Amino acid sequence: MVAANGLATMATAMKDVRYYYQWVYSALHPLLGDRVLEIGPGYGALADIMLANKKTYFAIDSDLTVIRNLNERFPQNGKNFFCGNVDDQPWQDVIKSQKVDTILSMNVLEHVEDDVNHLRQLAKCVPGGRIIVMVPAMRCLYGSLDREAGHFRRYNKRDLKVALDKASLIPTSVRYFNGVGVAAWWAASKLFKFRIDGQETQASIRFNDALIVPMSRLVDPLLSPFFGQSLIASVSIPVSF
Repeated sequence: MVAANGLATMATAMKDVRYYYQWVYSALHPLLGDRVLEIGPGYGALADIMLANKKTYFAIDSDLTVIRNLNERFPQNGKNFFCGNVDDQPWQDVIKSQKVDTILSMNVLEHVEDDVNHLRQLAKCVPGGRIIVMVPAMRCLYGSLDREAGHFRRYNKRDLKVALDKASLIPTSVRYFNGVGVAAWWAASKLFKFRIDGQETQASIRFNDALIVPMSRLVDPLLSPFFGQSLIASVSIPVSF
């Protein structure tokens, strides 16, 4: 079961975010192959960056609005955008036929009730390839924004490792990301209980992207060994999976 999907899970201001996604891409880039499928591409921020960096980019989402938006933004790439669910066998066959070598799951797993089964289904799509998962981190941060976005959970590092282990997957790395963002999320979601698309949330997102992210990038190597707003895991999939 998926609690919420597509653009309903995101603040509108995320479509204007620039520096944060550049930072995310810089963290992901060493892990990416050449043919990347993003699950839940949202407003297409990473699509823009990946295509600019000459990646062969695919995207899948069960929200038709997301796919239509991608087609409007990147019409030359439209044949690589799919409206569907990777948990369904026919779509797994489509992904395999495209010779995808990397699946990128950005803030999707927390929306799926049975996260272990979902991870198994992802692995079936890229035997011999790689899955990169980014999820909201730290259970203690769960608050109003998580509930409204349809998050079943946030993950501590151990939680994510356990879910991967139950899915018979062994991560090559699991690390925290964006330590400075912990304080901002706690204030917005726990202290002030912002709404996901409220004016305060929109202003906070734009302020953070313009002024806080550059500083966060500098100090994150000192913080990420201990905590972060997100977790990033990389998993190599056996050819025989």
